[in-house]
Amino acid sequence: MASNHLVHSIVRALALTLGLGATLTLATPSAEACGGGFWPEEQIDHRIQGIAQAEKEVERGHLTQAAASVLRMMPYIQSAKPSKRDPILARGLRIMAVATARSGGTLAFAKEVPSELHGSWTSTSSEARQKNLAWSVSALRAVSQEKGDDPSVKTELGEALAQVDGGQAEALLLLGGLSDKDLLASPEGYAALAELRGKAGDQSGRTAALERCKAMAQDAAICGREPGASAS
Repeated sequence: MASNHLVHSIVRALALTLGLGATLTLATPSAEACGGGFWPEEQIDHRIQGIAQAEKEVERGHLTQAAASVLRMMPYIQSAKPSKRDPILARGLRIMAVATARSGGTLAFAKEVPSELHGSWTSTSSEARQKNLAWSVSALRAVSQEKGDDPSVKTELGEALAQVDGGQAEALLLLGGLSDKDLLASPEGYAALAELRGKAGDQSGRTAALERCKAMAQDAAICGREPGASAS
């Protein structure tokens, strides 16, 4: 009897122990829940700061530096397409396109960008310039479609069109329409409009556009230079 009682006591003790262990197992948070597991580090998009800086360079008229910065970050930019899923890429395309257009199709960043990335960007030939300007128009059209009815992008598109062979009529219509609604967004846009109106024989319209350009521009030279003249 004593032996049976001992056995029952041992079995009961084991059951309690196992039950307690199970309770502890259920009550104790897993190591992963406590942070002991592997959690991938948050991914940081280092393009954000670089693109923001490049946008400031464009505003300052430092087109070469802005374009070089974008190309170093996005060497694939010439074949890229804007996407709402990647707004940083769209901003990069816009910077590169504006810098290309305002530089007349030639970007003088040979010393700032690895030679394997130069492509046609640094060429001064008429054929290469037109190729680059046509790319600028295509890129800005795509960005404009993504952003919708944005006067700033439409102004930049008009600037680029004004320099592309066969694009002047569309540029005059686009920039003129924006100006009529007081939506033309940059002094460069007014400078391009003035040049187009002058070539079309609209001297009063040319003068009005130049006056608006001078009122907006921090540097009056923007309003006097020919479209396509290099800026750095």
